[in-house]
Amino acid sequence: MSVRDTRRQNLIELLSETSQREFADRAGLAPGHVSQMVNGSRQMGESVARRIEKQCTLPSGWMDVPHSENATIEQVIQLLAPIAAEERSRVLRVVRALVGAPERRHEQRSHNGHDRRRQPFDYT
Repeated sequence: MSVRDTRRQNLIELLSETSQREFADRAGLAPGHVSQMVNGSRQMGESVARRIEKQCTLPSGWMDVPHSENATIEQVIQLLAPIAAEERSRVLRVVRALVGAPERRHEQRSHNGHDRRRQPFDYT
């Protein structure tokens, strides 16, 4: 996935939490500019990516790194390409289960019978 595609996907992820107009106002961009970046008719440049990160209090470079579940699975598929198909299929099932798994906050028993709490995954 190219940086251009990654930035667009991350923008779409950010917009899942708000409207394009509200996001544009917050980021200091024209709503039409945001719309064009979402539909792919306009690319997100370096300065716009950094402005979005700053206005949304995201770490510098956040827009350039994949954060969606599909991007994670896509990266795993690329890494597993040289592995035999049967083994690759098993690993992908595990990854899909982990990425799509809800946070588990209930108590569990460890192998020695003591209570322990699982920490939620941090996908960032």
